Amino acid sequence: MLSRARRVTGVIVTAVSFQVLWYLLVSSAGRPLSLWAAAITIVGMAVAVTIFTETPGRSLMFLALAVALGGLMDTGLTVAGCITPVRAYLPDPIPPVWLIGLWVGFAGFARISLRYLCGRPLVQFAAGFFGGPAAYFGGVKLDAVVVHPNILLGYGLLALCWGLACIVLFSLSCRLHRTTDEDEE
Repeated sequence: MLSRARRVTGVIVTAVSFQVLWYLLVSSAGRPLSLWAAAITIVGMAVAVTIFTETPGRSLMFLALAVALGGLMDTGLTVAGCITPVRAYLPDPIPPVWLIGLWVGFAGFARISLRYLCGRPLVQFAAGFFGGPAAYFGGVKLDAVVVHPNILLGYGLLALCWGLACIVLFSLSCRLHRTTDEDEE
């Protein structure tokens, strides 16, 4: 069982780290630096979930599942013409490495810092519905991604997909925490 101080430290570290990593990854889109940024994110979040969660193995499994879900979602959004991410290294429609790194970062942040959202599906949906498109808007401003010019098609589809993805991701993360609590009894 992690001490309260260690849990609070984990929340602060992952929240700040995710913001820094988001900027590093998005601003590196399409550049050779994107490989390094993605590698730093993957290693950093793997270390964070190992240090700041009770079950590092389950947390690492969650990161992998979140990347798979995010990769499928971003591939679908790319194929549908909703987004066009700047890319290097991986062919279209596979998400570029910087976007894969973002999914790792988001999953680690969600697993550690947003645990309080467990059991609150409307709040989870709202977080994704507003947060996902806001992140893509930031990516547009940093020339990392192009969102379809039709606002309803572009940002509306992003909002819906992100809202649903957050429900799925948080449900999975919460189920892993619940299973952990049951195992400890």
